[in-house]
Amino acid sequence: MNQPFATDRRYTWQRAITWLVLGSVVLPAAAGLSCRRETIAPVERPGKPLMPVDLNLRVRLAQGAASLQLAVAGPYEIRGPQRKLLAQSASPLQRCKVSVTSSSSPTLCIGRYELGAGPVEIVPTEDGTIQLDDRRYRGRMQIEGRPDGLAATNLVHIESYLKGVLRGELPRYFHRETFHAQAITARTYALYQKLKHGAKRDYDVLSTTASQVYIGLDAEGHKAVEAVDYTRGIVLTWDSPHGREIFSTYYSSTCGGMTQSVANVKPEPEIPPLAGGVVCPYCRNAPHYQWDPLRLTKAFVAEQLRGRFGNFAGLKTVQQLVVLGYTPQGHATRIKVVDADGKSFELRAEDFRLAMGGNRLKSTRFRLVEERDAFVFQDGRGYGHGVGMCQFGAEGMARQGFTAGQILRHYYPSSHLTKAYR
Repeated sequence: MNQPFATDRRYTWQRAITWLVLGSVVLPAAAGLSCRRETIAPVERPGKPLMPVDLNLRVRLAQGAASLQLAVAGPYEIRGPQRKLLAQSASPLQRCKVSVTSSSSPTLCIGRYELGAGPVEIVPTEDGTIQLDDRRYRGRMQIEGRPDGLAATNLVHIESYLKGVLRGELPRYFHRETFHAQAITARTYALYQKLKHGAKRDYDVLSTTASQVYIGLDAEGHKAVEAVDYTRGIVLTWDSPHGREIFSTYYSSTCGGMTQSVANVKPEPEIPPLAGGVVCPYCRNAPHYQWDPLRLTKAFVAEQLRGRFGNFAGLKTVQQLVVLGYTPQGHATRIKVVDADGKSFELRAEDFRLAMGGNRLKSTRFRLVEERDAFVFQDGRGYGHGVGMCQFGAEGMARQGFTAGQILRHYYPSSHLTKAYR
């Protein structure tokens, strides 16, 4: 999960969110990180009612699409605003084209149905029978025609969502305990996004690395289903000034030896579980623990910056890149971009990395060398932002006998495993 950075705002929570935390999972102290066995079986505090949280997520699958392919392998209904019934069929919906007119008043077309702009919901009689393009999904599908194209959103219970996430985030061969740890971090991340941002937008999470990679029904392998069911309702929390709260459980593929603070790469204050500095000798065998030198031409760098950031729209050339600071772990924190006229711009190193392509420039842990017409990123280490749990490090710990609870306590220091719902 290489999460783009949210708009700058203080890390505070309203009191309404405090009911999220009901009871803690009992864990032995992780002093010395011994490999002794521990349980993550949830133990609820007596006398506490279950939280009245809406456990359905809005997962944005498509935005601005010119067309989509939709099918339902069974009976279905199509409902409009206020759940008004627009159409229904006792027969399957054969694969059909979904499109929208390009007029100022978009008309949504689903096969032979013309449904206005929407949004409309495709409600199957049987769960897991909806197919959008080449993937199948549980829950319902919301589709809306907009001036910029089609928006498609999967409305699905969080536990079903997680079963479609784990194989998008972890290789199939990873250890059972790694899958357990990933289920808890993914659940916490999704709930945090819903509670923190859901009221301000028409989706809770995206289906890509911008949030978490969600594949849907076809990702529900044995390990994923077992991990989600085994950890059902368990989230990570921390002792905030306002009481115990969940937090955004960022994670990345490979930290390269040590995690870094969220404050170095995101416009958020540092909190103890995301303060970084966690030593990780466990990811040394990761494919991208170290990576080969990357050469990017100055013209390419300018083009990428113009395409991602509005304040770089007038940038014609990039004459120089200057790393303004490094963390003790070796991650670049800020980069100054200087053009041919001597004008300079500053941005976070992680924002620069994502502008270059997160799969291309794999981390901000590098040494920068300038050539006549290019920049070379040498001595690269790690893959992703390096905040929170290191996925390959978690796998290394699991292979050494550590449990999911110990893994999570290691990468999110001072955090708690908490039972949020049954």
